[in-house]
Amino acid sequence: MKVSKPIYESMTAIECGLYEVRVWGKAVSFDDAITHRADIVVALQKHFLLNDIRKTLDRLPMIAAYEIRVADGRGVVVYKEWP
Repeated sequence: MKVSKPIYESMTAIECGLYEVRVWGKAVSFDDAITHRADIVVALQKHFLLNDIRKTLDRLPMIAAYEIRVADGRGVVVYKEWP
């Protein structure tokens, strides 16, 4: 499949208490993808409980998918849309 223009997606990894959270975001440009990290970090800065993390990420409009893992590698990936 040939893509006529670049498709951008941001990826941010953050530690939230006992969880490692990785977030993929929709972006319209390279610069837009870079700024997503700040928005995500600010949104999650006081959330350390699993349900709070999930609810916060579900509310952010630029999020395409996210993964929440514990230290031993077990986790869940949530896709807000399937491509």
